[in-house]
Amino acid sequence: MATETNITEFYKGEYLQITFFAKDRNGAVIETPASQIITLTISDTPEGIPTHTFGTATGEITLTNATTGEFTIYLTAIKMATLLEGRSYYYNIWTGLSANQIVLQALGKLTLKKSVEPV
Repeated sequence: MATETNITEFYKGEYLQITFFAKDRNGAVIETPASQIITLTISDTPEGIPTHTFGTATGEITLTNATTGEFTIYLTAIKMATLLEGRSYYYNIWTGLSANQIVLQALGKLTLKKSVEPV
């Protein structure tokens, strides 16, 4: 079962870090975490087409602890620059050995808070 976590304290210029534990469909730690394809998708709506996609192939998602199946996602401010302040977005984190056998690991709402930048 996917874990739902809303990220509401996120400001322009900050990096985003999400840590999650990859489990199989039965809730057990994935046996081969290093071979998993991990994908983070971000959309404007809960069921929408992804506007942003990040993954293990591009280095934004790394295996932190193979024993526990812990992964960490690091997204820099540059990668998040197209998100608009004051808007809410929706994210999903997927794992799988191939694109045809994926498991939803985590989901939630991501809100980029408004700020007043100096001029």
